[in-house]
Amino acid sequence: MVALLYSFFLHSWWKTIASSNRCKRRGLTSRRSQLPLALSVPLSRFTPRVGGGSAFFGRRSSPMASHTHHEYAIEEGSSQVDWPRVHGWLASSYWSPGLSRETVERAGRHSALLLTAFKEGQQVAYLRVISDKTRFAYLCDIWVDAAHRRRGLARAMVRCALEHPDFLTVAWMLATADAHSVYAPLGFKPLEKPELFMRRKPTAA
Repeated sequence: MVALLYSFFLHSWWKTIASSNRCKRRGLTSRRSQLPLALSVPLSRFTPRVGGGSAFFGRRSSPMASHTHHEYAIEEGSSQVDWPRVHGWLASSYWSPGLSRETVERAGRHSALLLTAFKEGQQVAYLRVISDKTRFAYLCDIWVDAAHRRRGLARAMVRCALEHPDFLTVAWMLATADAHSVYAPLGFKPLEKPELFMRRKPTAA
């Protein structure tokens, strides 16, 4: 895509120079406002950025405002995640028992959003979101350490995800076996037509 845009810029530039020369030969002055818009846009704006943010026209994701819930600090991103601790949590869960450390970390790093909660420098909770940031988002792997439950932390983290500026237009989904009371106050309801949904299990181990 970058090569195509660059070729377009060169073609536009050549046409502009040729037009300017014709104007000079006719005794006319070429105005700057007649230059193609593309020539005023740096090529770097069309270059995908690696690591964080959207690759579309080089835009970065909107940052989440910092949040606290009582004595807990809720953080966004993977830089502070305690992956061994998260792996221990998720590998013991009913939805992903025995999950490998590599799988946990890869899933987290490829997610649209990661939220973590800390108390006194120790990670005590984890949440991730799978999404196109436009129409659909799926909340998953929500975990609060046993010593920090029943303090509203899970609901506070979910609310942070729902209010994140990158996800204001999406429809949210999640699955839970026993935490309906946590999510119902935030607007989650059972599917109206669950028969419309299908699932395909992975063929690879």
